[in-house]
Amino acid sequence: MRAAGGGGTEEASPNDAAEKFSSGQRNVLGVLCTTMLFEGMNLANVNVQLPQITADLRLTPDASQLVASSYLVAFGGLLLLGGQLADAVGRRRAFLVAVGIFGLGSLIATVAANPVMLISGRVVQGIGAAFTVPGAMAIITTTFPEGPVRNRALGFWAAVGGSGYAAGLIVTGGLTQLFGWRSGFAIFVVMALLILGTGYSVLPDDKDNATGLRPRSLARPLISTMALLAAVHGIGSITAHPVVAAACLAAALALTVCLVVTGRVRGTRQLPRALVGSRSVQAANLVAFTFFAGVSAAIFIVSSYLQGIEHYGPFAAGVVFLPTAVLSIIASPRGARLVTRSGARTGLVLGSALVATATATYALTGLVGPVLAVIIPASLVMTSGIALAYPGATIAAMSGVGESMHGVASALVITMQQIGGAVGVALATVVASAMNGGTLANGVEDAPGLRMGLLACASLSALGMAAGILLRGRWAGVGQGRGTPEASVAR
Repeated sequence: MRAAGGGGTEEASPNDAAEKFSSGQRNVLGVLCTTMLFEGMNLANVNVQLPQITADLRLTPDASQLVASSYLVAFGGLLLLGGQLADAVGRRRAFLVAVGIFGLGSLIATVAANPVMLISGRVVQGIGAAFTVPGAMAIITTTFPEGPVRNRALGFWAAVGGSGYAAGLIVTGGLTQLFGWRSGFAIFVVMALLILGTGYSVLPDDKDNATGLRPRSLARPLISTMALLAAVHGIGSITAHPVVAAACLAAALALTVCLVVTGRVRGTRQLPRALVGSRSVQAANLVAFTFFAGVSAAIFIVSSYLQGIEHYGPFAAGVVFLPTAVLSIIASPRGARLVTRSGARTGLVLGSALVATATATYALTGLVGPVLAVIIPASLVMTSGIALAYPGATIAAMSGVGESMHGVASALVITMQQIGGAVGVALATVVASAMNGGTLANGVEDAPGLRMGLLACASLSALGMAAGILLRGRWAGVGQGRGTPEASVAR
């Protein structure tokens, strides 16, 4: 992407003209980028809001982790279904309905009077996000012709997502500190209304191309999402509410059995057999699951430490993570290029190793050392690991299947990322609260429990590194000299 501005006047080249957007395309991209902005913000906001929410609604540790993880489970569990719905009912209609669902979830969270209402709002937010992202991607691919124009549009869209994460930390942290945690959800209600108003008039109508909805295709993603929510809640409740945990895990097992049974029904299979059976896809998704488990748990635990033990305000806690968000914007495209040159296994192994090292550093030194000297450098190491592991997982997943399944393979990696994040937060919470006598972070004496929770997730990231090492044969070097388009591996 060429730099904008400059001191001199350049003569326009054919490539420059080819990359220009029409006024209609600029309007469409503006709506879609605004959506990606609040998606990125929503991934970050709960980390700086949660201590205030916990105090106000008197959340137990298992409820606290569910506030964070329920969004990830709903997002990841329904993402593939979101892509199908965009084709079934029309991309514009699916996108606008999804934004409305997200706004509704934000409104429920804003006015939540108890933990159940708040968690329900987070689930609705996740459903809206799961349907919004594939709808937006589909609109980009149909509005912008293949080539430089589409690549530039995808570059803007991906960059805004990283910027949204940084904005979520700062904006939500500032709003929470000034006006309370509810304002951090209320801003998404306003943004959703603005997008609905402009999107209705700007986005192209494609209802004539809708393929129609098959009700049977809804069964498996809905069952799998309910099973994941039950499992995550069960894991997080083991120490505080063992009976509830047993019931949730039993429900998750029963729903999994239903999932297997429905898989035998014709027309309900969501993933092609060739995709599920590919060793490359299996390894890639295991790495995506494990490294994001470590990342999500680390951010969740460190944020709890900063506000619960070091007494940082929400805004100050957000500022601590700001360098990592900025590095993510800079490092992601460079990481994709490096993995393209050196191979998928390099990205998987090195990326997972960096995430595991950073998480272990938090655990062993970060929660007893100065923030500037330990926590921020460890966070930068973790971000560098993500910039390598994510494109490595995406390339490895796409290499094991035919070109017609590249979109599904890439979406599956994102799905496993979100689910891994939810499981990582639940696992870290249950370990930390077990050692802290049922609390997460209410004082200096709780720091050992937080460190053990981080070590548990560092072990998960190390498992992902092992999976990357075992990736052998023709998949290990995929990307070397191939010139894989960065747009296909950039989040």
